[in-house]
Amino acid sequence: MKVNPYYSKKPQDTHVFHDDRNCEVGKAIPVENKKFGTNGYPHCSQCTALAGK
Repeated sequence: MKVNPYYSKKPQDTHVFHDDRNCEVGKAIPVENKKFGTNGYPHCSQCTALAGK
């Protein structure tokens, strides 16, 4: 299920954005580290796969 795009603000995390509620990588980001938007990052490959692309 699509959600507003977000990414992790931690510099050591992978620089991708997430937009699927079922993405395990995105779900592992603690709330305090989530920033909304894409920050110009590429789409997470797991979110892409969940979207069927």
